[in-house]
Amino acid sequence: MRIVQDVIKKEVVDPEAKIMGKITDVVIDEDTFEVTDIVVKKTGIADSIKSNGENVVPIEMIGAIGDKIFIKGPDEI
Repeated sequence: MRIVQDVIKKEVVDPEAKIMGKITDVVIDEDTFEVTDIVVKKTGIADSIKSNGENVVPIEMIGAIGDKIFIKGPDEI
């Protein structure tokens, strides 16, 4: 998979079908070279003002990858 072209800037959708933001970066384990987390930049002015505007989501929380990235719900974890 080509991370930059395939994942960066995709929208991330939470279990309630709300858009969390877009992927801006990925975290890679330096020993295994596996992606461990995604960095999601919040969308919308209000969210960006409240905090640094980013969430780090563990890769285990991702339920599906397609046109958008879908986060698993509590019953899927």
